[in-house]
Parts: sequence; C-alpha cells; structure tokens
Amino acid sequence: MLARDHGPVGRWFGAFDDEVNRVRMTTWVMTSFIESVFGLYPPAFYAFSILLHILNCLLVYMLGAWRLIGYRMSAWAAIFFAVYEGHQEAVMWYSACNELLLFVFGLLALNCWLRFLELGARRWLWFAGAIVAFLLTLLSKESSVIIVPLMVLPLLSGRADLRRYLYLLPFAVIAAIYTYFIIETRRSSFRFSDGSFDLGAPFWITWSRSMFSLFWFWGLLAVGVLLYFREHLKLLFWSLVWCGISFVPYMFLLYMTRVPSWQTYLASAGLALIVGAALALLWTKVRTRQGTAAFATLVLVMCAANIGYLWTKKRGQYLERARPTEQLIEAAAKTDGPVYVECFPRPQIVADSAVAVALNKPFGTLIWNTPANMIPENATRVCISGN
Repeated sequence: MLARDHGPVGRWFGAFDDEVNRVRMTTWVMTSFIESVFGLYPPAFYAFSILLHILNCLLVYMLGAWRLIGYRMSAWAAIFFAVYEGHQEAVMWYSACNELLLFVFGLLALNCWLRFLELGARRWLWFAGAIVAFLLTLLSKESSVIIVPLMVLPLLSGRADLRRYLYLLPFAVIAAIYTYFIIETRRSSFRFSDGSFDLGAPFWITWSRSMFSLFWFWGLLAVGVLLYFREHLKLLFWSLVWCGISFVPYMFLLYMTRVPSWQTYLASAGLALIVGAALALLWTKVRTRQGTAAFATLVLVMCAANIGYLWTKKRGQYLERARPTEQLIEAAAKTDGPVYVECFPRPQIVADSAVAVALNKPFGTLIWNTPANMIPENATRVCISGN
C-alpha cells in the first residue's frame, strides 16, 4: 500500500511530506517497480530479495580492499555470509527488504570510502561515490546513520593521518541533520510508541543476548580458532566492534530482549569477517591430504547446516506465520459482501491491507468490533486462530 502511494516517479516529491515513511523510499520505489512489471507475482519479489543478497555477498568480498582484511579472508567471509541462516529473515521476508537495501548502499558507501583512502589516482571520484551511496542509505532505513561509525573503523585500525578524519565530516554532518529530523517525528511516528525505540529499554541485556545469539555456533568456533593460533587478533577485535556498533540502533527494544533476526543483517557482516579469517587461517594450516579432506568436510558441514536449517525449521515457521493471513484472503475472496472478523491473530492493519492488496477490495471490506445488531445480514463471519 505504501509503495503504491510513494513508489511511482511522479509521487516521489510528495512522498517526502510523509515524515515517517520517507526514510524508506528505496523500499517503496523498488516494490512499486516490481509490481508495475510483474504484478502481485510472489516469485518476482523473492527473486529481487535474493538478487540483493547476492549483491551484498559481493560487497562483503569487496571489503578485501581494507588492508586489515585482504581478499583471501573476505572471499571466505562472503561464502559464509551467503549461507548463514541467522540473518536470512531479511532475505526470506520481503517486508524486511529495507535491511538489504540499507546494506547495499551502506556497504557500497564503505567500499567507496576504502578506495578513497587507499588510492591516489581518481580518489575524489570514490569520495563522491561514497557520498551518493550514503545518501541512498539514508533513504533506506532510520538506522542507516550507523554506517558513519563503521566508516571510522578503517581509520582506527590503521595509522591514519589525522587529516583523513576530516574527510568524514560531511558524512557526520549529514547523519546529524538526518537524526535530528527523525527525532522531531517522535510525537507522530509509531516507531517511538510501539516499543521499537525507547531509551528506558534494558539495552545491555538486549545487546549481550543479541551478540551471543549472533555468534552461536559458528562465530564462537571461529573465535576459538583465532585465539588458539593467536593470529588475526586485530581483525577479530575490529570485527567484534563492527558487530557491536551495528546493534546499537536496535538495542532499545521494549517488546523483546533480543534483536529480531532480520535486523542482524548488518552485524552479521562482522561475524562473517571473523569466520572468514578462521577459515582462511585453517586453509593455510592444511599440509596433508587428510587435512585437506577434514577442511573440506568442515566447510561442507557449515554450508549444509545453515542451508538445511533454512529449508526445514525456518521454512516451516514462515508457512505457519503466513497461514492465518492466507486463510483470511481465501475467505474474503469467496464473498462479494463484507466480512466480519470475529478473531484474527495479527494487527488489524495487516488484515485490511492484505485483503485490499491481494483482492483489490476497498478498506472497509472487513468489519471489526461491531455490535451484533450492526453487522450486515450478508456479512460472512470468520474466526481465524494462529500464532
């Protein structure tokens, strides 16, 4: 519904009057484009999510331009990032595509920034590219300002000239202005009242639980490998900092004490760097045919465990989560009259929007919380339970 309002080119400028949703313009534009070309064809939406994820894997590989990392480790990191099940809700659930878009433009900005720092020729083109990509990041999600602290890490992890920090000033100023306008919406934005962001939240509990959940199991194993061999410890430290920083916008939740899995997408890039470093290190330690076989087995088990979990546990969860809405759409499709919803496990806006979008029926087709004597005689009654 929001994409239909804000996504078409002719409505872009008007969309910026929507102070709550304008910060996710890339989602509305992409969704509007997909629907205009493919209609409400689910595989098309899934395909775009997967294509974004593939692009993000390539951007993780490109982090090899960071001297601390190198392409040998970033290649293994990209492989792990591709199959890691912990963040895949951002890919599997189209409504979380804003996380993919934030990552696309945020990592593009970071990669341009790395090349600006490392290259002499045409370096200002890379700086301009970083600015443009960062602006697109800010149009992807409110938490996008966290990219600025991540851009500081390459400077802190090396011996950067103090003047290089000054080049971050435009990014910091833009992020500060952006943050100010978001805070100004706190009286009208539901995101400040639905438990998504509250300074009174138990953020240390949320942060520690989220970090542990992120690193279980493969991250802890990778940390153990690096500590055992006492190699790449500097990378380990700065990757942990990456993970910790990436969680900051999501630590002020009230409705749960662990960051939802789709919001771990950016943080999991730091995890991937640690796992990539451990795999690259183990590969250098392989000296025999038996060692090579053991290493190959480890990689295959890692991939199979993550992919297998997605196609069994996670897929089943999504089918179950979708079932009530699918049943409601089916019930509404069988009648030309109103539908009285006696019970439904999702918020009303979910039901109203689902019926309006899927069946092209007007809002008001579903009747809620109406006295018995006010319910139309031709109304179809439905009661759908679920989790």
